[in-house]
Amino acid sequence: MLALLNITPTSIPLRTILGLVLIYAVQSCIRRYLSARRFRQFASSNNCEPPHIIPNRFPWGIGEIIKVIGFKGDIIDDIICPAWNKGGNTHAASSILGQVINTCEPRNVQAILATNFKDYVIGDMRYRQAGILLGRGILTSDGARWAHSRALIRPQFNRDSISDLDVAERHVQALFEALSKSQDDEEISVDLEPLLFHYTLDMITEFLFGISVNSQQAAMENIDFLDEMLKKDSQKTEMSFSQAFTIAAETLGQRPRILGLNWLLDSKKFLEACSILRRFTDHFITLTLRHNEERAEDFKSDKQPKKQKYIFLEELSKETQDPQELRDQLLTLLLAGRDTTAALLSFVFIELARNPHVWKKVRQEVLETFGSENSPEITFSSLKGCHGVQHVLNETLRLYPLVPFNMRYAVEDTILPVGGGPQGNAPVAVRKGTMVSYGVFLMHRRKDIWGDDALEWKPERWVKKTVGWEYAPFNGGPRICLAQQFALTEASFLLVRMLQRFERIEPAVPGETEIKKDFGMAMKAADGVGVRLFG
Repeated sequence: MLALLNITPTSIPLRTILGLVLIYAVQSCIRRYLSARRFRQFASSNNCEPPHIIPNRFPWGIGEIIKVIGFKGDIIDDIICPAWNKGGNTHAASSILGQVINTCEPRNVQAILATNFKDYVIGDMRYRQAGILLGRGILTSDGARWAHSRALIRPQFNRDSISDLDVAERHVQALFEALSKSQDDEEISVDLEPLLFHYTLDMITEFLFGISVNSQQAAMENIDFLDEMLKKDSQKTEMSFSQAFTIAAETLGQRPRILGLNWLLDSKKFLEACSILRRFTDHFITLTLRHNEERAEDFKSDKQPKKQKYIFLEELSKETQDPQELRDQLLTLLLAGRDTTAALLSFVFIELARNPHVWKKVRQEVLETFGSENSPEITFSSLKGCHGVQHVLNETLRLYPLVPFNMRYAVEDTILPVGGGPQGNAPVAVRKGTMVSYGVFLMHRRKDIWGDDALEWKPERWVKKTVGWEYAPFNGGPRICLAQQFALTEASFLLVRMLQRFERIEPAVPGETEIKKDFGMAMKAADGVGVRLFG
């Protein structure tokens, strides 16, 4: 354009350039002033007051970021909770991403997740952190794309699809075999954590793909499921499927700590792990889509295909044949499905080992309800009706919510019901673009909600107890976890079978009081699950 007008940059007077810069600066200031005035009017008209503001020693919260990066201790107890507790149940702080409002008020969590759901999104940050592997799946998308994902996935988690306990029994037997390997049947000393992760990985792969990776068996026999699947693949790898899964999950879990500097964690191993998981998923997608074509031909020729067991991928492929969309949804459920349930079971067995009276009490109920190990009369309905088991799971999810902290971005000027003013009981105005973080971990441990024993693990507190938004281990509102019943059934079944199999449990190292936590895709026990089991 400048060439057409016979204008060169050097021919523009410096005074003109400075004038244009000044005009732009003035316009920006006016826009910011008008935006701030509109927001003040919005806050005033809704009787809002500002929350307590936590001052930072360094600009933009850089000091806290430096603490978090590379921290080796319990990041939740040692860094996050002390920082939040400085400001009360709702407060504001500055960060490299701008102002952040933190809250652990049930009414505010309800507003974020349900009442004012349309005022918030998860934003592009989560996609930038996890999209390298998960693409635009249900956990990394907003708006119409998220609604489409939810509509695809929600029908797949119906009761019939999650109540096939024969599959669970096979994988429980593999876990029992791993426990008894080179051990005295009367007393087994073991770190349960890797066995629990194998159990949930085997369960979720069979549910999603119709074929389990049998990682429990592979670990015992030092073989790998990928060897056969990829034997003709030119991209050979020395990394096993379980190793790839663990590397990918742990790296994705670390990315939120570094606030957008994701490339710092893009190691060669991580990229190779992502490639393996994508190839694994693509393999089954290709087979399924080919099978769908063959099945369509059978219908044309009046051949009736035999009824088969429920396979998530086959059912999902009836709704969409887009390989990329199938891959994104499957990888999202694959990673979430292993880590969350395994982490839940890890905390369950740690606490049961420390509370032998609970093990004894719940075991008695299990034996009366289901019989001995050799006569497992277990159904989906009977699992739900075993109150002792459900109380154990509820209390564990209260004290150890698998996603302890979460966040949303406001896409409109909106309101949090409480948290403003000196007493914290006035509404808080949230400006468009502000990040709002909600701490389920802290909300679940508030003594003013749960009592003076809120920090203690007491399943009996759930006897005849009803809860509202003060208990949100699976989120809530439209984005509530669609797979929660699958996860709870999977966990309940294993817990019942362990209670049938073993008379008692105790910690491998008696006397330890602190349970250190770490979190990647989900919060987990940092030091494993060392226990002794007695048959």
